[in-house]
Amino acid sequence: MKKPVILIIFLVNILLYICPEYKKDSFAIVLVPDREFLNIYSEPNTNSSIIDKIPAGFKNILVTWKTSNENNNYWLEIKFNKKTGWGDRRFITRYIGPINKNQEKEIEDLLINLTKSLQQKDFDIFKELFYFIRGINIYYQGSKDIIKYDYKELKSLWESITSEDKTGDNNNLKIFSGIQQILESDFDIEYNLNNIKHSMPVEIKNFQFVKLNYNNRTVYIGLEFWINRLYISCICLY
Repeated sequence: MKKPVILIIFLVNILLYICPEYKKDSFAIVLVPDREFLNIYSEPNTNSSIIDKIPAGFKNILVTWKTSNENNNYWLEIKFNKKTGWGDRRFITRYIGPINKNQEKEIEDLLINLTKSLQQKDFDIFKELFYFIRGINIYYQGSKDIIKYDYKELKSLWESITSEDKTGDNNNLKIFSGIQQILESDFDIEYNLNNIKHSMPVEIKNFQFVKLNYNNRTVYIGLEFWINRLYISCICLY
């Protein structure tokens, strides 16, 4: 009887390794550069003592579900190394878990509204796609850096991607033009990814992605689940 039990345990471990780690209500570190750390504070403010540090790219963080807003800085109480402290929510993402049919419809609505905002040049539609704590992070193949826009900076991003001046070196315009072309096409979409074949910086690889494919082009849409709503957190173009 021991051999079948050992085999089952082995197969379960293999499945956990190869399948997505997007467990429902699981949390992970994002937007922390490689070899750097997220400070964990004893209280929800940076004036309190640092009780531990979580390395970039860390997943499956335990939380107590306590939150705090101190001077418009949002914090989440977490558990790490048998310690309980506070982490800046800007650097912590929450997974949706395995995407079901209802969530597929929510994601479809997000993509439709992203397409509509770009077609109609409607900033009011555009800004509602992003969570006010996060904003948007943009990455494209060959780039050395992630383009980061806080929520309050979305207007600046919008002005660059709707610019009528197409003669300058406007990377944002080029990126969103490429994204719009895919969104307007008959693209294929993968909701639950077993792995991401493209290389991504550690700062963004922990977002939960869906994958859009069309004509040898790929867009990864990073999603987050906050306050019972889905938001776009990251867009990667390959």
